[in-house]
Amino acid sequence: MAVGSAPKWILVADDDDLVRALWTETLDEAGYRTVEARTGREAIDLMRMIVPDLMILDLRMPDLTGGAVLESIQARPTLHRIPVLIVSGFLEDEPPVDLKLNIVARLPKPISLARLREVVAAALAHPPSYAPDRP
Repeated sequence: MAVGSAPKWILVADDDDLVRALWTETLDEAGYRTVEARTGREAIDLMRMIVPDLMILDLRMPDLTGGAVLESIQARPTLHRIPVLIVSGFLEDEPPVDLKLNIVARLPKPISLARLREVVAAALAHPPSYAPDRP
């Protein structure tokens, strides 16, 4: 992360409490700000309050699948260009093919923390060409 720049916001959406805690702790230690969602619905609700700089999304979560979350993101002009990193144990659960989103990578679980930090840093090094509002 650049010295003197505002911390980047990352939304971590995963139903596994241990995975979510480990990833948010790792990203917080790397200087990012994180917010957590346990379900797809929580992720969508949180994105109404804060537009993250990056979303890490599991594909299989209770109440709404990752694909349903992606469809919701696409429907909102302020969200559809957010970089999305899909990290899932079920990569065969393909999101709808007609989505026009900024999916930066699709990675299988388990993922090493070093690899997670590497992919997050690369995704945030090339920000989308818009300036989302911050709370």
